[in-house]
Amino acid sequence: MAKIWVEMRFWFTLTGAAFDYQGSIWTGEMASIQITTQIGCRNSCDYCPQDLLIEANRKTDGSLIMTFDTFKTCVKKIPLQVAIWFAGMCEPWSNPKCTKMLLYAHEQGHGIGVFTTLVGMSTADLDLLQLVPFQFFRIHLPSKSGIESIKISDNYLRCLGKVISNGIPVTFHCHDQVVPEVVSILDQNGYRAELRSLYRRAGNISVSGRLKAGKRRGAIACQRRSRSNVLLPNGDVLLCSNDYGMKHTLGNLLETSYESLFTGSEFQKIQRGQTDESLDVLCRYCDNFAYDLDAYASLQNWSYHIDRFLYYPRRIRSWEDALQLLGKVRFVVRNASRSIFKGK
Repeated sequence: MAKIWVEMRFWFTLTGAAFDYQGSIWTGEMASIQITTQIGCRNSCDYCPQDLLIEANRKTDGSLIMTFDTFKTCVKKIPLQVAIWFAGMCEPWSNPKCTKMLLYAHEQGHGIGVFTTLVGMSTADLDLLQLVPFQFFRIHLPSKSGIESIKISDNYLRCLGKVISNGIPVTFHCHDQVVPEVVSILDQNGYRAELRSLYRRAGNISVSGRLKAGKRRGAIACQRRSRSNVLLPNGDVLLCSNDYGMKHTLGNLLETSYESLFTGSEFQKIQRGQTDESLDVLCRYCDNFAYDLDAYASLQNWSYHIDRFLYYPRRIRSWEDALQLLGKVRFVVRNASRSIFKGK
């Protein structure tokens, strides 16, 4: 019986949520807060539920752009061991104060991470960022199919060349084949883009080629321990970067402490909802960070695992993609084995 349990756990882990975490910047120990510098993103990616975010924001005080004063007040309340990531639900440099905010957070002693498309950035910004010891600096590249509205301007190409040449530890990812002008620059400098999966944003969007998955059953948990939250322009803090509908507002950092975000009623409801199916929490629709805690849950949530297992091969378009997938499989097998046999 024990052998059957080990084998089941191994294969469900192999096809489960850990698939996308080869080389992940997430360790399971680090807390972070993602900065949404503005409501409404000019990139208008086909797979981003911006309309849902804008509509939900109308039900708040309606703040659209984060001011430097708001950012500064909030950062002062965030413990230094909490990393600050410029990512969230909008291109960070849509806000002209983004570089100033980032440098301030760095000066306070926070670890800094960046997810960006480079839209809104200048080479002067990159000069100022050159000496920041980033945890990561990940650039989302434009697709040839036009599923993002990222304009390939002269400024964009200058920034792309600059970020490669100035020593920032940059990595690249895409969601489809990259436009040729960008591929050429990457090839000349020995870089390649990682082809990353599209997710349903906890049921907030549909993704072509993926099965429609319903509510997760059984006991589940979050790979980020529900501690990778999102700060909005008005100081509100959301559960995570999937919460475009603002379903779970943990509190407001202009009005309360960071620690109280995790002792309040909303966070406690989320924690209970990961084991109690009767509670309506976003985590039960997550196909990115949620994972099953036991074989019973894995069996009930088979559609999530089969979907992921089938989706990856359909994304393979080159030998590099195939090797990347093989690397992910090896990573998951190794870590699943360690998890299964630890302590033996």
